Amino acid sequence: MTRRYRYLLPLLLAAALLLAGCLGPPGEDDPSLRHDYSYEVSVAIDRPVDDLVLRVPLPSANGSSALGKAIVNGTGYGVRPEWRVAVVEANGTPVLELRADRFLPEYRGTPIALVPGEAPPAVTPPPPAIAPSESNPVLTPYSLGASIAVNRSIETRDPAGRELLLGGGATLAPAGCDLPGQGAGVRCYRHPVAAFVDYRSDAGANVSVGVRLTGSNQWWHGGWTSNQYTDYVLVEFSPGDRGWARADAALIAGEGMYP
Repeated sequence: MTRRYRYLLPLLLAAALLLAGCLGPPGEDDPSLRHDYSYEVSVAIDRPVDDLVLRVPLPSANGSSALGKAIVNGTGYGVRPEWRVAVVEANGTPVLELRADRFLPEYRGTPIALVPGEAPPAVTPPPPAIAPSESNPVLTPYSLGASIAVNRSIETRDPAGRELLLGGGATLAPAGCDLPGQGAGVRCYRHPVAAFVDYRSDAGANVSVGVRLTGSNQWWHGGWTSNQYTDYVLVEFSPGDRGWARADAALIAGEGMYP
């Protein structure tokens, strides 16, 4: 080995170690390290309805849901003044209940695509409407949810039986993963959950309810890096549907960077 390469090799090794320290997971004493659970419900109903009652699965531990309580006590987001929310028990587990004497849909205009390098077009969007029209053709879901931080690492690779899951996640079955750019350690499962809807309407309505739970560890080393698991379900009700409906939630574990 020449003298030039003999001196260069230690520098390359030092650079590699520095890069690994910047990109890899930090120690628990890293001040930038965060551990968070995030929960969000999206609701879309395509026409006005009266006396709406909606119940959706919550993540819970020991019969209690901290994320549900955060929504109810006002530390979450998205709850409109005319709604009433509560955590109630159904089928032996806590669920989030939303009630509204009158629930109005929200239709908006088609989003305008932005062209890179060009200024956004000077267009004033029309105000939201409760019925579709040429200027407001897009039914926009309402979103409500909450996030909480914990002071421990979240088990994102294998959350079953260790972490919060929608409805408790008692019955998990392996499922195929077909995700763009997924890592080798990503694993997918499905498990049954249920949602409930009731309302008054002569014509009925299409109701779509999406529920998403994410548990993540995040840290800053030259940019935000993270690993996470996600539990998601979409439940759809046709105009004649009332009561409980079951659907399979999709659990995706092991996304992100690990040692």
